[in-house]
Amino acid sequence: MRKHRAAPGVILDLRGNPGGNFSGVLRLADEFFPRRVSFGSVITRSGRSPSLILRIFGVPARLEAGHAGHGTYAGPVAILINEGSGSGAEIFAAGMQENRRATIIGRQSCGCVLGSVPHKVKGGAEVDISEFAIVTSKDKRLEGVGVIPDVAVPLTLADVRQHRDSALESAIEMLRKSNSR
Repeated sequence: MRKHRAAPGVILDLRGNPGGNFSGVLRLADEFFPRRVSFGSVITRSGRSPSLILRIFGVPARLEAGHAGHGTYAGPVAILINEGSGSGAEIFAAGMQENRRATIIGRQSCGCVLGSVPHKVKGGAEVDISEFAIVTSKDKRLEGVGVIPDVAVPLTLADVRQHRDSALESAIEMLRKSNSR
């Protein structure tokens, strides 16, 4: 992002992106906010903040991005999502949407946003158990719901046959309009 700060617009394609860790999501989000903003919080199954043990393992209680004094990209942003966008990709898209920093374009994301912790079991195996969920800054749970695009662009058989990317075309058009104002 630092290399493209002067770009007239940015399209981030998160379609088919299964996600990533909190720190990666928030590091990318830092590039778009000149001050601290909330991307939500982490809650356990009981509805509480993560325990000290979970926080020691890197599970934050609050998800925040941006900071003063940091050069940020100030131009328009479009984010493409679909049902293959999960976890960290959904947290990023929802945070950018709720903070009015990006227009979300495409199809509803999968709603796959539970955080798991690995547990060793007898015999040397390991099982991941969902231990926490994400609540957005506007108090929405993404699990089972996903991110709803601002501009819904369905996938049609005609588009597939013509090798046409209607979501990308919509994003380009949105950026053109925002730059002509």
